[in-house]
Amino acid sequence: MATGAVPAPQNQQGGFFGWIERVGNKVPHPVLMFLYLIIGLAILSHILFLLGVSVTDEVVTTVPVERLGDLRDALGGSIVPYDTATGEIAEAAFVYQRALEKGEKRVVGVNTLTGSVDAHDTLEILRVGSQVERDQKAELVARRTTRDDDAARAAVARMVEVGRTEAIMVPAMLDAVRAEATLGEICDALRAEWGTYTEPARF
Repeated sequence: MATGAVPAPQNQQGGFFGWIERVGNKVPHPVLMFLYLIIGLAILSHILFLLGVSVTDEVVTTVPVERLGDLRDALGGSIVPYDTATGEIAEAAFVYQRALEKGEKRVVGVNTLTGSVDAHDTLEILRVGSQVERDQKAELVARRTTRDDDAARAAVARMVEVGRTEAIMVPAMLDAVRAEATLGEICDALRAEWGTYTEPARF
């Protein structure tokens, strides 16, 4: 009497671990799950962007210039005033120059290995004679007599008016130059309006 082949018994695990195994066999491959997660995050981020949702804090805040004094006081003087900053720059330049002269700081060609520099002392130095100055003054007088003086003065006055506003002054200054206003006239007009700055002595 022929008997059929007996099937091999299947190793089926029951209970909690069996349930975990069955669920794990049904989920997609980990690579596919990672791709799905990336795509989902990209779509969600774009939707939140369109809705104007932000998860970051605005750290940089624009502060008006006139409030810098109040801000400095609030921060306990952390903001260095302009005069203090320029004083520190001048002090640093003085310390550097003193170290250079004492030889504490060496610079090639200045206070060490100056042989290559001394070799050029025999070169002829270009010296501009006083005739160049006289010729330039004569050219300036000639241009002033041939220009439209009223137009030049009006252009300089217009430049000063623009400078009193928030507009850019460069186009008005170029118009004054095109009207043949001299550099001295332009500078004199600016000095008369805003004065001059003289840095205080630090030493």
